[in-house]
Amino acid sequence: MTSTPAVKGAWRWITSSQAQWRPKDYWPAGTKVKVTAAVGGVEFSSGVWGRRTVTSTFSVGARQISTVDVAKHTLTVTRNGKVTKVIPVTTGMTNSKPTFPTRGGVKVIMSREASVRMDAATTGTDPKDPNYYNLTVHWALRLTYSGEFLHAAPWSVAQQGKANVSHGCTGMSDANAKWMYDHSHVGDVVKYVNSKRPLEWGNGYTAWNKSFADWSKSA
Repeated sequence: MTSTPAVKGAWRWITSSQAQWRPKDYWPAGTKVKVTAAVGGVEFSSGVWGRRTVTSTFSVGARQISTVDVAKHTLTVTRNGKVTKVIPVTTGMTNSKPTFPTRGGVKVIMSREASVRMDAATTGTDPKDPNYYNLTVHWALRLTYSGEFLHAAPWSVAQQGKANVSHGCTGMSDANAKWMYDHSHVGDVVKYVNSKRPLEWGNGYTAWNKSFADWSKSA
């Protein structure tokens, strides 16, 4: 892998068959990257062989880092070093039984979905449970495999910026969610602070939750 400008980074084996490369620090905005995989003659599985060298190029977009403070109920969007918007939000409820605390740590936007069906049964909640829900939400940005999103939550506007009342997602008004959706890309960083629940390794794109020294140990 090469980049312009040159960026320090390292590979790490995530599974026995998958490796990831990450920079020491977040990618500089505008970096041009070229990845070359010389897979000719490589046996991927029994009887399956690579035939050629594969090349891919891409450019890094703006440096957008959003910070969700679960204690202050705010989402602060920073783009290329400047705060562009502060959004009142609600995150996972902690003053209830059971609790649904939002995970802390560094998350990465995995997908953008104009609408998505959220069914609590997929996480093991019985439809007879008072906490069961099955609804369609809009302007959803996925952050974890377990189902944490940034999304529109018009039903909780009165609590946004004041209290945490969700089942783990980060909810905001329709207008703010649409703005966030329009101004975000897959790969943007979203940091969660002041949460007592850690983000599990591998629950999403979690590479930034290790120090570079730890990440490099398997390089």
